[in-house]
Amino acid sequence: MTVPRESRKRCRPMTLSDLDTVTLIEQSVAAFPWTSGNFTDCLDAGYECWVLEINGRVGAYLIMSVGGDDAHLLNLAVEPQQQRLGLGRRLLRKACLDASRLGANRIQLEVRPSNQGARALYEGEGFKGLAVRKDYYRSQGLKEDAFVMELGLRSNPD
Repeated sequence: MTVPRESRKRCRPMTLSDLDTVTLIEQSVAAFPWTSGNFTDCLDAGYECWVLEINGRVGAYLIMSVGGDDAHLLNLAVEPQQQRLGLGRRLLRKACLDASRLGANRIQLEVRPSNQGARALYEGEGFKGLAVRKDYYRSQGLKEDAFVMELGLRSNPD
């Protein structure tokens, strides 16, 4: 299913009632998926948790923690049918703006080397590689490294 150009898109805070949909999207796109409990913990911790609705239906989400002058993008996903339509880019840009607004000078993330689409998105938005975390992703006996990436943010004058 593709999103018609005249579709209505809206970012809003994630709520507990979104968790079933968010978890289903996560399971459909992630090699090492988060559980509903992981998302609940992020909401409870007060992280920046957003969903992007397309015509009233959740099609993407992001989770980010911000502390001091650092932000960490923990999770960003777009349901498979909605990928390559700019939704991930829209959420990523929102994360960068929000992180800057909340006082962060940089935003970091981890991404699987095999996730070419996500890597292209991050690189296209100016993220640079910092390091490799060995065996960062682990699930069902499988291991995969993570590329650590960072983007410097413009600080907002008070």
